[in-house]
Amino acid sequence: MMGAAVWLKGLRIPLYWASGAPVLLTYALAFRSGKVLHPLMWLAGAVALFVFEVGVNLIAEVADKSEGVFITQADTWIPTGPFLIDTTGLPAERIARYAALVFTIAALLGFYLAFETGFIVIMLIGVAGFLLTVVYAVPPFMLGARGVGEPVPFIAFGPLPALALYFLLTGELSAMAVIVTIPASFWITAVRYAHHLPDRSSRRVSRFLHIYQWRIGNAFLMQTVFLVFGMVAILPIYPLYGPFILVPLAVSALLSYFPLRHTRSSAGNAVDISRGTKYYVALQLGGSVAMAAALLLA
Repeated sequence: MMGAAVWLKGLRIPLYWASGAPVLLTYALAFRSGKVLHPLMWLAGAVALFVFEVGVNLIAEVADKSEGVFITQADTWIPTGPFLIDTTGLPAERIARYAALVFTIAALLGFYLAFETGFIVIMLIGVAGFLLTVVYAVPPFMLGARGVGEPVPFIAFGPLPALALYFLLTGELSAMAVIVTIPASFWITAVRYAHHLPDRSSRRVSRFLHIYQWRIGNAFLMQTVFLVFGMVAILPIYPLYGPFILVPLAVSALLSYFPLRHTRSSAGNAVDISRGTKYYVALQLGGSVAMAAALLLA
């Protein structure tokens, strides 16, 4: 049981709603439009997305280990740093092989979906997602280690999977499928900012120190920007929601209060701010569920 608990913590299970939000929202949009034509293809795409996210978490562990990132929040279900590698004692090379295996499974699912639906569309989206992972975690790019990784989750857990999942479900590409996931994109970006705030590369301390200091000193400002933009991004969907737009607006406004209060009260302590990741995860979960409910009720 201890071993299973370590792996569950190491895989950061609570963070997987990054994939859950576009899965839920694309289905709600298609259902509202009466275009749920290929639910099994959509389900296979959702599985591929979650499998891919497992690979992302594993390769991020390897990148953190190579950069000498310290572990924090080891007592929570969302630890930072190479928690899985250090706790299990497995070498980083072995975790990298696990990541390669997981990515291969996701790729095989992607090939199947591409051949069954639209080869060019699905393959281009899949390749784009993989390239985002590379620039986030792999040398020489390592945007995550450099402290500028936020654009990656914004794109990889919003517009990209939204396009793919809606296409699999309906056979159509839809700009609205992207638009409905933009608020969740801002929320997952806030999750990433808070969660990885203590992650500083001990191998490149002097080189990236000013970036980390800036991120910590401006954490409340940046998180406020992400959350306000997330609420503003709900407004363009008014033609679909009508007055029901008040549901996700009210829920997101209420749930934004708690993480921002925690970030502000942490007074520039990176580890304490990161401990508030759970509040940002709750916002992304509650906000996206409220958006899906409003779509279905409108």
